[in-house]
Amino acid sequence: MFPDVFRCKLESSVDWSVWAAKHTFSFVRSALWIVSSSMMILVLPYVIEKERSEYEKSQVAQQRQMLLGPSAAVSAAKH
Repeated sequence: MFPDVFRCKLESSVDWSVWAAKHTFSFVRSALWIVSSSMMILVLPYVIEKERSEYEKSQVAQQRQMLLGPSAAVSAAKH
């Protein structure tokens, strides 16, 4: 129905497109794994430590408020 040259070029184009899609997917999958695991190793400890520090500060402010009253907690927060 179609000329052999046209079918050959179309088949070649489809084969190349499938190859490119497979390799692109593989590359993106690997890159996503590298980025996500690196972020877990580099950023997650910082976020956890920051959260712990903020929690400790709020605990100190709450204890200060219980011991010295609301005005002491407000003045401590300003410093």
